Amino acid sequence: MNRIEIEIYEYDGVTGLVLVGRLDESTAPALSDEISRLLGTGVTKFVIDLARLDFMSSAGLGIFVGAAQSVREKKGDIKLARPTAFVQRLLGVMGFDDLFQVFDSSESAVAAFRGSAR
Repeated sequence: MNRIEIEIYEYDGVTGLVLVGRLDESTAPALSDEISRLLGTGVTKFVIDLARLDFMSSAGLGIFVGAAQSVREKKGDIKLARPTAFVQRLLGVMGFDDLFQVFDSSESAVAAFRGSAR
């Protein structure tokens, strides 16, 4: 059974989502629902930590694109942090590394919202 856990934290006005498990067609709706719920509460700054993501399919990538559009319409952004080598390659192959800023740590992604160096 495919599973995803979404751990949520808030730091310095930025909401972090730590994804644990697999992000595919069966689990992607859970992430989409969580981002939509948070957007509904006024959250517009997201860092998605990918270090504990075992697998991501094109359905998972699609959720990132849709979420980024919704967040950016509200003048916010999504930054990605700590992708595994597999996820980093997938982002590059699909051309998504141009759509998202990717950081080596969640802390540097949060700092980027304050205008600090990447």
